Amino acid sequence: MDDVKKKVDILTKSMKLAARLTSGLKTKDGDLLEIAKFKKSGEGFYYSLSDKRHILVNKGDEWFYVPFIPKDNMGRVCLYSPYLFAMAVFIMVPEEEIDIIGFN
Repeated sequence: MDDVKKKVDILTKSMKLAARLTSGLKTKDGDLLEIAKFKKSGEGFYYSLSDKRHILVNKGDEWFYVPFIPKDNMGRVCLYSPYLFAMAVFIMVPEEEIDIIGFN
């Protein structure tokens, strides 16, 4: 019976984590964020709004375009990833480096 309880506990925790992560993919109005992909692969340094410094990011990770954060004075747009370092990351990226894929 212990194994069944452990499996149920793991499944419950996994579902709660998934629900918490997906809640970050919507605006307060419930609108979904569009997926954005970098045009080039690899890694790059981008300004992180959450860390207030440049951080190294993998361009192949899953990124979402955040339309309600305005472009900065350098014309960069905001991208969001809920999966980096077990916490959300917001970075500013030159618009010409990404393609906004839309909803998937």
